[in-house]
Amino acid sequence: MIPPLPTSPLPRRRTRPLTCLGDAREVDGGGYSKFAQRLPTDYPGRRLVRKWWEWDYLAECAETLGLLPDGGTADTRAVGLGVGHEPLIFYFAQRGCSVLATDLYAGDTAWSEARFARTEQVLASSPLDYPRDRVEVAHADMRALPCGDGEADFVWSCSSIEHVPTLADLFKVLHEIDRVLKPGGYALLTTEFCLGPGPYLLPGVNAWDAEILGLIRRSFAGFDFVGPDDLSFDALHPANAPRVRRHLPAGMQQPHATGFAEAFRGGHMGVLLGVSHCVPIAFVLQKTDGHNHTWAEADVPPHLRAFTDGIDRFEARREAEALPLLQRVYDEARCDPRWRQLALHAGRYVIDCHARLGAQRRPAELRRLIEDYLTLCPPGELQDADCLDLCAYLLGEIGELSTSADVARKALCSPSTSLEHVFALAGRFLKVQKRADQLSEALDEVADLLADAAWGGMDGPSFTRNLEREIDPVLSRSQRKAMRKAVRARVNETTRALAERVP
Repeated sequence: MIPPLPTSPLPRRRTRPLTCLGDAREVDGGGYSKFAQRLPTDYPGRRLVRKWWEWDYLAECAETLGLLPDGGTADTRAVGLGVGHEPLIFYFAQRGCSVLATDLYAGDTAWSEARFARTEQVLASSPLDYPRDRVEVAHADMRALPCGDGEADFVWSCSSIEHVPTLADLFKVLHEIDRVLKPGGYALLTTEFCLGPGPYLLPGVNAWDAEILGLIRRSFAGFDFVGPDDLSFDALHPANAPRVRRHLPAGMQQPHATGFAEAFRGGHMGVLLGVSHCVPIAFVLQKTDGHNHTWAEADVPPHLRAFTDGIDRFEARREAEALPLLQRVYDEARCDPRWRQLALHAGRYVIDCHARLGAQRRPAELRRLIEDYLTLCPPGELQDADCLDLCAYLLGEIGELSTSADVARKALCSPSTSLEHVFALAGRFLKVQKRADQLSEALDEVADLLADAAWGGMDGPSFTRNLEREIDPVLSRSQRKAMRKAVRARVNETTRALAERVP
């Protein structure tokens, strides 16, 4: 057994429920809740420190609030939003709840947690024994739940409510939670929170910051936040550190190591999104008879309203209307270092609006626009690949091949670039370098990155699938063979170097 790692001097435990940020210390050793005791000791999710903390928080809050009848007639109705096949579905059913699990289930969804074509697959995925007649699975958007008004005793969601297009849609989700809850019912929620800079508001990932948390409190008087606030963050605990996104958590890479502390070695509570450092925020809402504002009624800070309305219009292909809104946010946000992430996102959509409105026909103007935008990029390795990807593509389209390659390289090497995005960016990087007659050097760079991804824990079938989809179409048959050989050689070299350390 690996001995527990040293931890920081902060208190080991906080009383739940409360509004708080994730802390691996609270599940050091696997946790102490009934949920932790009932889950199998070899359940792989125990090594996902971030998810495990969220599940443990939600389960213990349900316990503390008296929502788990522990058997009985399943009179307690629990509704899960965007829950995939997470163990809380089956844990709540085992404890006596009648559970409705909802998500956008599909065999080909981008979200692996919901990649189920049939209800039976979700039900069969449980790590626990549970009464199947207490679980219903539904394909449903969290903005339109298949529930009657006042049906649920409690609603829960584990880092899913942020996966909507905009903040306006987040308001719709909270209104829907209010609709389905009984008077006095509870919403047990976790979502993303930016330690800095923030907020992070790309469509599909809306990570909060303190300003958005304040907006939710002001706008939803029909909910009380249960318990005290503690938004301190224990940065000294090794598991609370963020990891390189193209690497799997250390605990998932090293299955031969025993002990929950193994997962702490590489960190996992934090996640890098663009240039933002995000962690989970957890909180419990209780339904009251107060008034909840709609997005139109709410007192939204002007820059957040303009950005949200601009994205709505952009997604609706109304670029001419979106551009002045997003330009205003871009001009204001770029002057404040605290809003660097928002400025990067607003500027990215300003560029995209110009591109959709025909800026490629004016290459000098587009080049100046992108060059000005690139001055916002922070120094160092941490970059926002979702923003730089568009810049690299457009620079390539107007023939600025060298600059395009440099921008793509920045995006490729950023520790916040996701694994799948690394492959997509690598394919486009190779295309540009091929046009510039720089393919040989580019192949070496890409081989290094792919070897790093393989060593970081990506499984063989996924690696092959991404290679065939993103890289192979750019290369000749001989180049494809050479690429695979180069990646294999780099992985083997690392393996041998590690093996030589063992006496």
